[in-house]
Amino acid sequence: MWYVALDRELMAAVGAISEEAIQTRRIVRDFDVDFTPSPSTQLDIYREGLLIFYGKVSVYLRAMGKAQPGHWPQWIG
Repeated sequence: MWYVALDRELMAAVGAISEEAIQTRRIVRDFDVDFTPSPSTQLDIYREGLLIFYGKVSVYLRAMGKAQPGHWPQWIG
């Protein structure tokens, strides 16, 4: 499944970053604001974004009377 491969690639990318780089490196984006999160903070932001997305999808699925796929009921609630 595409998501499984994507998860593996993400874990490989995160695993390739040294602990020193996680603590000292900053991710610079091309925005007008001065926001340069650490890799750890960026991963937290990504995770929160996924939780918001899946939370919204679960509300829509309930409204449509459809079951949540896979192990979503244990993961999302």
